[in-house]
Amino acid sequence: ILGTAIGGTCEFITGTTQLTFGNLLILLGGVAKGIGAIFSGEFWKVDDIVSETWANVGNNTARAMSNMNADSTRALSMLEKTTKEKLTGVKSAFDTALKELPNVTDKNLSQVAQKFTDNFNNLDSDSLTILRGTSDTMAMLFEGIYEGMSKDDASKKFNANLESMNKGGKLEGVKEDVAKAMDLINRNVSDGSTQVKQNATSMFNSLKDSSKIGMDGAVANVVGQLGSMKQET
Repeated sequence: ILGTAIGGTCEFITGTTQLTFGNLLILLGGVAKGIGAIFSGEFWKVDDIVSETWANVGNNTARAMSNMNADSTRALSMLEKTTKEKLTGVKSAFDTALKELPNVTDKNLSQVAQKFTDNFNNLDSDSLTILRGTSDTMAMLFEGIYEGMSKDDASKKFNANLESMNKGGKLEGVKEDVAKAMDLINRNVSDGSTQVKQNATSMFNSLKDSSKIGMDGAVANVVGQLGSMKQET
């Protein structure tokens, strides 16, 4: 209990700092880029710079709010009491993220948002906390999403969050982020479930196969670690 309290307090302080100074730095960086574009005569870039800056403010705010809510601390606490059955919706959300997010464009963004909306009913409040608390990607994607939300409202929010993430360039490290999240879940899930480990291993084995088209070594290493975990169970 003491550890959870200390962890939550540290996470809150981190989130507060991230929300204030983090957003200030993002805004100052945007202003500097805008001034640079104007002085170089590249006026057409200003609108894109403004759009990207506000998108990054939104993305940073989502992660900061997740920290202020102590999502990571609460997620780890929940995992200690969570069984493999409870993680079905979480795994499905990560599967969808791995499959869809790296390929998001302005043209297909709405379709991708709809896929998350369609799977939204599989997630309760605890699952949402675990997603946001173990993954920065999910903290941004599921910002403002809550249990019992109507599908129309969820669809609009997923669209807005994906648009912000896409403009801010936050979809490039999805595979690595999800790999770390699944590894964290495997190391902390309460029943040490073989099935959960097998699911994670299968998922990352498929990622390993795609390394031929650009996956870096970090994710491949996680695949190996999860493979070892499977053999040990």
